[in-house]
Amino acid sequence: MLGFGLLQFGLGPGGGLDKAPATTESMVGLVHLLRSTDCSLGATAVVLYAMVVPGLKVFLLLLGELLRRRHAVASSLCIHLVQSISKWACPDMFAYILLTYLVRGLNHPRMLQADMRLDLGFTCFSIFCVGSTVASLGIRSGDEASGFGLCRRLPKCLLADRILLLTVVLSVAFAAAFWVGVTIPVMSLRLQLHDLFAPKGPLPTEIMGIPIEPVLENLQVPEKANADVSLLVALGTLVSWIQQGEINSFIALIMIAGFVVSLTLLDMAVLVAAAGRPSCGRS
Repeated sequence: MLGFGLLQFGLGPGGGLDKAPATTESMVGLVHLLRSTDCSLGATAVVLYAMVVPGLKVFLLLLGELLRRRHAVASSLCIHLVQSISKWACPDMFAYILLTYLVRGLNHPRMLQADMRLDLGFTCFSIFCVGSTVASLGIRSGDEASGFGLCRRLPKCLLADRILLLTVVLSVAFAAAFWVGVTIPVMSLRLQLHDLFAPKGPLPTEIMGIPIEPVLENLQVPEKANADVSLLVALGTLVSWIQQGEINSFIALIMIAGFVVSLTLLDMAVLVAAAGRPSCGRS
């Protein structure tokens, strides 16, 4: 909400003069909102990751089980595809977490008022994403009997010392890129004034003959509304929200700190350790 003393303007869907209705969005509602605001690419991405991918996972699991005895190779391929795309439903969750930070960053009392809360749908979808990922990794695909273990047999074609050297070099590059990735902004929010005014937006172009856009520019409203968020900053903010009693912020912290940061570092550490084992055995 944008406020000027007695005048209050809602900037969200259905907003206007003295109108700032609360907006509660489901995935389907978000897709409709994105399409109605000419953001077809965003709507397509939400449909793909939040709807198509989960449905495809269920279909491939059922197909893999039906083909397990008659067509072992095709069954293994289905299971491998499920395991490969098992994490593809998660980007929506991380986008919601970061977007919550950005929207709350719009809040500047007396002039701009903004708030956003993660609701029950976020909780359920997070549990689904984690549960389906863990479950898909526990399914046996019969890879030993098929030809899909090529990537596991490829290191045997290389010398152990070369594998270790290559792994260390790539790990150093990973560490540098990882640190940059968690410290620089990964999502930004910018306020475009011209999109707020009629006919596109809820604000009138003038009040009592006074143009509003120059007034907002002089008050530096766009600059105050601009917000950036990095993973490191988001983690610190989530901790403060948890202290205020927000349960979904605790789930969001686990999603980012646990699955995005900790498991990624652990995965690389295990890879380096595994690459060093042949060399240690030979010495």
